[in-house]
Amino acid sequence: MVAVLALFSGRLEQALDIADALFATSAIEIHHSNAGNRLLICAIDRAGARFSPHLNRALEADSPVAVRAGHIWANAFLNGRLPEACLSDVISLPILAQQGAAQTMATAPHLAPDALVRLFDVDDPDVRKAAAAAIRVLHEPDSASISERVVAAFAASRAFPDNFGDLFHELERSLRLLPSTTIIACERAVEHAGVDLGDLSRAAAAISRDIVTVVLRRYRQGDAAMRVRCLDVVDKLADLGAYGLPEALQHER
Repeated sequence: MVAVLALFSGRLEQALDIADALFATSAIEIHHSNAGNRLLICAIDRAGARFSPHLNRALEADSPVAVRAGHIWANAFLNGRLPEACLSDVISLPILAQQGAAQTMATAPHLAPDALVRLFDVDDPDVRKAAAAAIRVLHEPDSASISERVVAAFAASRAFPDNFGDLFHELERSLRLLPSTTIIACERAVEHAGVDLGDLSRAAAAISRDIVTVVLRRYRQGDAAMRVRCLDVVDKLADLGAYGLPEALQHER
């Protein structure tokens, strides 16, 4: 397959013929190899209609092959190269393929935010977790323009309860002005975690410091209405005995 890939730079038609024959006669496991994936990506990029049956076959696999095919689907989708014969809606993909697509789309949330945020609410928890990884790159320059929307969608989604720790970790270390929708995430996190925020035997206590830092920073950055909402969250954190709150408030004085 490496030799076939080399042909793409100078003998394209020959490379496409060999690749087509290779995919047509090989077991489905060919799509689980790195070389096979690179070959299909190149082939889809140059002759999408011809190679769409091979991609569709891999997407339908009942194995990790479908996850890797989901990466290829997302690559084509994000770059405007998805063949017409392939499903164009990420939600319509088989579950394993959705997982792979979500993993790839989460690395560049600014390219297809409409599709990405829908994955926060799918039934499969592995797909939701894969999509939620997008919050880890919201601090990158390319994602600045959609951070408000992604944070709001994530905070209201089914993915939030199992993955909100990652969001607050990223927001806590961000050097940017926090999205105004951060307050929605703070409110829901406090509601969801409850007394666990003050219980050092629970995982939520480790997140408590980040939540406290984020809500106090949002207070400093906000207008009067925002400050009222932030103070309401602080009051709830105090009632719950949230870990790290007393020390943080001392530094605010």
